[in-house]
Amino acid sequence: MSHKSIQPVATESIVVSFLLTKAKEIGRWGLTPLQVNKLAFILHGWTLGLLERPLFDNSPKRIQAWRYGPVVVGIYHTLKPFGNNLVTIDHIKTRYQYGKGDPSKYEDVISVDIEEFMQKDEDATGHLDWVYNIYSDLDGGQLINYTHRKGGPWDQCRARGFEVLGLRGEKHIPDDVIYPYYKEYIQKNFYS
Repeated sequence: MSHKSIQPVATESIVVSFLLTKAKEIGRWGLTPLQVNKLAFILHGWTLGLLERPLFDNSPKRIQAWRYGPVVVGIYHTLKPFGNNLVTIDHIKTRYQYGKGDPSKYEDVISVDIEEFMQKDEDATGHLDWVYNIYSDLDGGQLINYTHRKGGPWDQCRARGFEVLGLRGEKHIPDDVIYPYYKEYIQKNFYS
């Protein structure tokens, strides 16, 4: 199944805003950049597997297989200045307000109207809520372990070699690798 022509549900900025807003709603002090990144990847996989739509654009170099698992590169660069510290929407607003880092990256995150997004596509956003609730209690190490599962997209691309997949050493994890894994995972674990 090719997902290149299907309109994504959201953008990376919307996903960051969604995750940080959900964390705040349930009383968390925030999420680490690593948690945001791994949760974004998991939500993307579930959106492909369950709705057969990409969560966000995954053109080449957008999702890559790095040492500690799959990385959504744009989200990584947006949140990199926070290091291993917890991030909240308020932290991002403060960095934007005082011109720390690349303000355009922060502006995209803080300008999102999450309520409007949630109402725009209630099937997709209901699914995002549900999946977030499944994985939101996992810490960074647990999320790394989850995204490193044998046979998972990261494992297929990194551990087994990109050449096997015809990707000639590139780090990109394409939706054509993510989709079948999550489709099967969802069927086996939630609909059997």
